Amino acid sequence: MSSIHSSGSAVRRRDLGSRCDTGEVLPRPRADIIDRPSTFTRDERVGVLLVQHEANSFAIRATSVDDFVVHLGHDALDALAGANSEFAGSTDELDRLGARVVPIASAHALPGGPLRGADFDQLVELVTGRLRRERLDALVVCLHGSLATDDGRSDR
Repeated sequence: MSSIHSSGSAVRRRDLGSRCDTGEVLPRPRADIIDRPSTFTRDERVGVLLVQHEANSFAIRATSVDDFVVHLGHDALDALAGANSEFAGSTDELDRLGARVVPIASAHALPGGPLRGADFDQLVELVTGRLRRERLDALVVCLHGSLATDDGRSDR
C-alpha cells in the first residue's frame, strides 16, 4: 500500500480523509475516539453563557446595554428552549451527557454600533457577578459576533 508523507509522518492511503482548503489530505478521524460514548462521571456543574452582538464601526448610533435582551439563570433556559442557538444546543447536549447544567445568562443585541465602554463594564459585571456565585466545574461560553467597544477595550 502506498503512503503519503505529511509533516514527516507516513499515512496509509486507506486512512486518508478529505482534502482541506490548502489541498492537503487530512487523516480520517479515529473511530475509537469518535464512537466512544462521552458522559460525565459525577455530578459536574457546567455553566453555559451566551453573548451575541455584531458591532459595525460605521453605524451612526452606539450600542448600549439597554439594547441587549438579557435572560438570567433558568429564565435563559426557558427563553431559548428549542431554539436553533449555541446556548440551546450546548444545554441539550450537556444534559444528554449527564452534566448538571447551570445556565448563567444569555445576552443578545441586534447588530449596531460598537458597545459603549461603560455599558461593556455593566455587561461584564453582570456575567462575572453570576459566575462568582456559582461553583462550576466547567463553563461553556457561546460567543457570536464581533462585540467591539467604542473605546477599544474589547480588542485586548
